[in-house]
Amino acid sequence: MSRMSRLKFFAALSALLVLAAAPAARAGILVEWTGTVSVFNFGPYAGGETVSSSFILDDSVVPTVSGVNTNTYALAADSMTMTIGGDSYSGEDGRLQQFSSAATDFFLVNYITGVLAGSGPGGYVLTDYVFEIRGALGDLFADPGSIANGITEADVSFNNISLRWDDPLTPADENSFARVFLSTLTISEAGTPVPEPATLALIGTGLAAIGAGLRRRRSRA
Repeated sequence: MSRMSRLKFFAALSALLVLAAAPAARAGILVEWTGTVSVFNFGPYAGGETVSSSFILDDSVVPTVSGVNTNTYALAADSMTMTIGGDSYSGEDGRLQQFSSAATDFFLVNYITGVLAGSGPGGYVLTDYVFEIRGALGDLFADPGSIANGITEADVSFNNISLRWDDPLTPADENSFARVFLSTLTISEAGTPVPEPATLALIGTGLAAIGAGLRRRRSRA
């Protein structure tokens, strides 16, 4: 291998090592919860039906409304999925509100201004998804200006998870409502994101250069 080839080889190897050592960008906050439908439910599902759901909070979003101990993040809740009785629902662009009062921390996600998709028995269309939890002051987050993380059901003293559907026979009445009792909850860092295409391209280029250098070296041995 010539001196120039060796320089190219080690340059490619160095670039690859730098990329491998670089920390991955944060993927946001993952909220996962399960619950059961209340027996006093007026929606299309029977009481006791199991509900599981998750969504991702984009912690790079800047608050759109700020006040004393309160912040609202528009379009912060994405990738919502929910299953009830074998039916699947999804949502994007939900709104997050956080605030601390004199006694409680308050955390609310809703899709009133977002996009929901999916329908249940009889064609009932999901029109609202509200996820509200409260805890003692300092239990949910130290600063409402930072999106909550590290919360479990043990930190929650009150929960109000409510869902609403439009009855296909009386559209826009939203007369089908379900209250869900929280069973489990975790709010944690989302998993490591897949590398961006540009990063993958650089890694691929580095690997190709290393492979080419090794092949040339073996062919000349």
